[in-house]
Amino acid sequence: MRVRFEHIVQYQWFKNQTFILFLNKQDLLEAKVRSGKADISKNFPAFKGDPLQTDDVKEFIKTMYTDKASSPGETSSQERVYPHFTQATDTELITEIFKGVKRIILKKALEIYGLS
Repeated sequence: MRVRFEHIVQYQWFKNQTFILFLNKQDLLEAKVRSGKADISKNFPAFKGDPLQTDDVKEFIKTMYTDKASSPGETSSQERVYPHFTQATDTELITEIFKGVKRIILKKALEIYGLS
C-alpha cells in the first residue's frame, strides 16, 4: 500500500500534531513554470490560476497539502501544517527556515506545558 500525506496527517496518532512541510527544489519549479514546459493545469484540473505565474502554482501546491490536514471539528490546517518552499543549495534561506522551525517547536512546547 502506498502511504500518502493525507493518510499520515489523518492517522489517529497524528491528528493533533504539528507538521513542518518542506517543499524543496523551488528553483526547479520556478524554472519549469517560467519556461512553460510544465503546465500544472493539464494534470490538475482544479488549478484555476495562471500556469505561467510561479506564485499561483506554489500557492496551489501548498494548498493541496494543507487542505489534506483539515478535518471537520479538528485543529485547522493553518495551525497543523507549516509549509516552507525551500532550495537546499540556498544556505541563507535554509538558515532562516530552520530559525522559523525552532520558533514553531518552542511555541508548541510552551503551549503543551501551559506557558504560552
